[in-house]
Amino acid sequence: MAEYLWFFVVLGGPVVLGAILALGMRKRRRLTEQQKRTSEEATKRLYRSDE
Repeated sequence: MAEYLWFFVVLGGPVVLGAILALGMRKRRRLTEQQKRTSEEATKRLYRSDE
């Protein structure tokens, strides 16, 4: 009986973890085009200020 429990723990653990990671990545907030442009411009300004 204990062997079956460990079998499910070893097999089910990574499956559950993978499902949680997949859901988290699916629900992750995406940047709008305006936010992407603003972020890119700010990054360029930061790199220019280092020179």
